[in-house]
Amino acid sequence: MDTKMLIGSKFEKGTETEEPILNPKTGATILNLPEASQAQIEAAVLAAENAFVTWSRTTPAQRSVYL
Repeated sequence: MDTKMLIGSKFEKGTETEEPILNPKTGATILNLPEASQAQIEAAVLAAENAFVTWSRTTPAQRSVYL
């Protein structure tokens, strides 16, 4: 499965290092997700901070449309 991270409004590939996602019941690997680089982590945090400014000004009625 080709997985990418959504950072801001762009999909990005992670690093070559992968982390297994396990089925909690069986312990079997479901898939391997690429880890984010330090730069990608910083970009994601910045994007979240920027989104929060707009989201925090959104009314509950407006939020329900998105959710």
